[in-house]
Amino acid sequence: LGRKRVEVASLVMGLAGAGRKPEQERFGEWAKRNGLAKRVIVQGDGEILLRLAPEPVTVLIAGTGSMCLQRTKGETFRWGGLGPILDDRGSGYWLVVQA
Repeated sequence: LGRKRVEVASLVMGLAGAGRKPEQERFGEWAKRNGLAKRVIVQGDGEILLRLAPEPVTVLIAGTGSMCLQRTKGETFRWGGLGPILDDRGSGYWLVVQA
């Protein structure tokens, strides 16, 4: 469509479902393979949110999935975010199953 391609040096992606190393590596490899950027950092969506506020900070995500993250005194704590099979109470999926 005549759009000029812009070369991106670094890309940081905060993605649902990317809170663990294997998923981060898989998403990062995909981004590099598809030419999104030369340097790619992938983190979970909650981790990105934790970095936006000074400590202590608590992030509650209640959407399709659910989880709570907290960072205080340099330590990060996580509750939930395990997916519908293990534990996803409070998520959209959980609410539909309950109904």
